[in-house]
Amino acid sequence: MSTIIAAAALYMIRAELDLAAFHRWAGGRGIFGGQVFDEGFAMHKLLRESFGEIAPQPFRIIAPRGGTRGSLYGYSEVGADALREASGMYACPLQARILPPDGIDAKRMPAEWDAGRRLGFEILTRPTVRIAQARKGVSAGSEIDAFVAALPECKDERPEDLARESVYAEWLGARLERGGARLEEARLASFRRTRAVRRLGKAA
Repeated sequence: MSTIIAAAALYMIRAELDLAAFHRWAGGRGIFGGQVFDEGFAMHKLLRESFGEIAPQPFRIIAPRGGTRGSLYGYSEVGADALREASGMYACPLQARILPPDGIDAKRMPAEWDAGRRLGFEILTRPTVRIAQARKGVSAGSEIDAFVAALPECKDERPEDLARESVYAEWLGARLERGGARLEEARLASFRRTRAVRRLGKAA
């Protein structure tokens, strides 16, 4: 069995997260003001300001609905000690309360993977595609939901067997194949409509 060797060190990061302080920080920065609040966009800004170039990316917030505390999971090329040091240098007091340096843990991921190994995983993603031709209400070059892009423009032509889960699985499988992996099976655990903020003041 052949072996795939990772190009650089990779760490899985887990950090304690104070959601109440996070929302207070986002509101004070005007990320709420007159805009659609995108939790992921706000966290991206927080991480970059708190840790600089070594900020965990990608990441995911895991917290109970309506809760005030949760966890941040992500990946970084550095371990917990380097992240704590960066927080001490860059983070303001409120940012350090949101992600307390002593609440950051890390685990180094394997440097070698056996080709053909089967792995299970959970992923939170936004399946979008960029359309080449304009559609009703959407200009050419826009990014739209992959399922919406797969639907015929005429509602009368909608195929009965077109399922959101299968469209999203195909979208994810195509992206995994770019990295040399193959998706064997996928299940849509939940679905929620949201609006994404690409940059401050611009909603998509």
